[in-house]
Amino acid sequence: MHWNRPGTSPEQMHQDYAACDISATGKYPETMIHVDSDNRHEASRDVDTNAILRDQEIQYCMRQKGYVCQLKCTR
Repeated sequence: MHWNRPGTSPEQMHQDYAACDISATGKYPETMIHVDSDNRHEASRDVDTNAILRDQEIQYCMRQKGYVCQLKCTR
């Protein structure tokens, strides 16, 4: 995570991120589905269908708190 807000300590950033993560997880809980592969070069896998929505919600929440994303700010 590379969130930045002037005058904010790393500890405060982590607390704010945790609050956003908890909120996003409440709105978009982990919902796993199994995806079978239809070719021999790709394995079957489990996919969280809400992962993208949860990441978007976290980004929105952090921006609402005044943070700016620097580099990669998704999970």
